Amino acid sequence: MDSRIWLAVLLGLVAIGVGVVSLVTAVLTRRRRAEFAETYAVTGGVAYSVVQFGCAGALILSGLVVIGIVVFGAR
Repeated sequence: MDSRIWLAVLLGLVAIGVGVVSLVTAVLTRRRRAEFAETYAVTGGVAYSVVQFGCAGALILSGLVVIGIVVFGAR
């Protein structure tokens, strides 16, 4: 395999890894802030969580798309 293919697969894996770490961070932040429910709701914490979950999902999905394009496009 060409080194460019390996680098693209590595880029996809890094994107997936960053997405997973971001997702775990979002869950931990939401649990920690849920102890202060009134303050969390008033300051827009729910919107922050939704955005963070969305960005994590987009990173994971983009990593999978990059890997899929490179692996199936190389054949």
